[in-house]
Amino acid sequence: MREDIKKRIIEKAETLVERIEFIEGHLSDVIFGDRILRKAIYKEF
Repeated sequence: MREDIKKRIIEKAETLVERIEFIEGHLSDVIFGDRILRKAIYKEF
């Protein structure tokens, strides 16, 4: 395989990993916030 193609594939894979890490971090923040909100609602009622 040509070196330029290998380099592009590696760059695309790195970008994909970065995006997945960002999404995972964002989702875990949302899930954590949702759990806190649910606990507060259950305590209120």
